[in-house]
Amino acid sequence: MSIRSLIQTIRSPSTRYSLGVLLLIGAIAGVIAVPAFDFVIHETSTDAFCLTCHADDIGLEMAGRVHNDNPTGYRVSCYECHLPRAFWPKVIAKTKTGTKDVYHTILGTINTLEKFEARRMHMAMNTWDAMNANDSRECRYCHDESKWDLSKQREKASKYHAPALAAGKTCIDCHKGIAHNLPRGIGSDHQVEGLDF
Repeated sequence: MSIRSLIQTIRSPSTRYSLGVLLLIGAIAGVIAVPAFDFVIHETSTDAFCLTCHADDIGLEMAGRVHNDNPTGYRVSCYECHLPRAFWPKVIAKTKTGTKDVYHTILGTINTLEKFEARRMHMAMNTWDAMNANDSRECRYCHDESKWDLSKQREKASKYHAPALAAGKTCIDCHKGIAHNLPRGIGSDHQVEGLDF
């Protein structure tokens, strides 16, 4: 094949070659895009990524909390509480929160500690509502009550868990403030009295 005929083929390929070239380009794009997409999802779900914006507010709250410092030595990452594990629900959640985060970053909605604290109740209520709607799904990845033995729990935990389970309550009904500071002015209707985390 001469250079001239090759150029002619590239400029106006036959239908047979066009389909083959399109399939080849599609396959190559897929091989590149899928791992790239997975890499982006993973990298934007790390604590390091979250703390690029939240080091001065949420990041400071984690020290000393049971999900950060505990006898097992396991440290719970931001994504473990804030993102579903399944791929498509995670993509949908990241798309929604990412869009919202970019929008509020541009507006400067919580770019100071004072603004953050002023909106803490609003943000907490949105998170608690979402967790109630999905039956505290992210909590249950680690805390599966079907495997609990209430008789082996501490007396205080057993005292609260048994009636809560019987009443069909979900984790967040009682465990607000387990990972983050509670908003100022939180009432007893938002937190079970006497629970110390």
